[in-house]
Amino acid sequence: MDISRERLPKRKPAGFSDEAWRETVQLVQGNYLDTYGWVLYKRGRMGQALEALEQAAGLAPDPTIDYHYGMALYKSGAADSSIARLAAAAVAGTEDSTEVRGELQRIYLERHRSLSGLDKLVAVAREKLAESRAKTMAAEAGKLVGSQAPDFTLEDMGGARRSLSDLRGQVAVLDFWAVWCRPCLKSMPHLQAVHQAFRGRGVEVWGVNLDEPGKLEQAGRYVADQGLEFPMVLGGKMGAGLDQSYQVTGIPTTFVIDKKGVIRFRHIGYRENLDELLAKNIESLLKEP
Repeated sequence: MDISRERLPKRKPAGFSDEAWRETVQLVQGNYLDTYGWVLYKRGRMGQALEALEQAAGLAPDPTIDYHYGMALYKSGAADSSIARLAAAAVAGTEDSTEVRGELQRIYLERHRSLSGLDKLVAVAREKLAESRAKTMAAEAGKLVGSQAPDFTLEDMGGARRSLSDLRGQVAVLDFWAVWCRPCLKSMPHLQAVHQAFRGRGVEVWGVNLDEPGKLEQAGRYVADQGLEFPMVLGGKMGAGLDQSYQVTGIPTTFVIDKKGVIRFRHIGYRENLDELLAKNIESLLKEP
C-alpha cells in the first residue's frame, strides 16, 4: 500500500486523462486494501481489518469488498451496519454469493430473532443498487464516446495479427473481458448471439482478453469449450494493456465503433439484455453512410 500510494499517482500512462487515472489508482488501491484487510480479518486483528476495509469500500465500490467490510463490522459489534453491507453485497453478487446470503440471514436472525423484514430490506438494497448502477453507467458511458477509437495491432488466440484499422468501413464491437471475471463470462453468450446475427453484414465482434500470461491457457479452453466463434485478441494484463488506452476501469466493458472508427456506444458491466442493446446500436450505425 505504501508503494502504491507513493508511485502509482506519478505514473499516469499516455492517453489517460487525470480523472481516468485517478479512478484507476483508487480502484487498484481499494483492491489492495481489501486483500490486506481480509487477511487481517482472518487473523483476528479486527481493529486494523475494519480500518483497512472501510478505506477499501470508500475507494473501490465492489460487492466483495462490501461483504468483507460487512463481516468486519459484525465482528466489531456493528450488527445493523453489517446487515446493510451484506445486503448490498448479496444483491450485487459476488464469487461467494451463497456464503454471503448465508451470513446475511444468520446475522439478521441473530439481531432480530426472526427473518421477518429481511426480504423487504433486500428489496430496498436492490432498488438502491439499480439506481446507483444507472447513475454510474450514465456517467461512465459518456467517456470516450464521440472520440476516435485508439488503434491497435494485436495477436489473437490463434496467433494471427489483427488491427482495428482493418475494420474501417465496418461496425466493430470490442468487449473487454477476462476468464476470472464471472460477469464477463455471463456476457459471452450475448456476444456470440450478436456475432451470429450480424455475420456477413459488415459487423465484426472482437473480444479483448485481459488475462495475465498464466491465465491465457485457461481463457483459451473456455473459448473453445463454449464454442465462441468471434476473434479474441490478446490485450495484455488488465491495468497494463489495451484497457489503459480505452480507459477501462472495470470489466466487462463493451464498445461499439462506427464505420469511421469513432466510438459511439459504451456499455459497462453485465447486462441481461446486452444482445438486444448491441443489436439496436449496430442497426442504427449500419444505416449511416
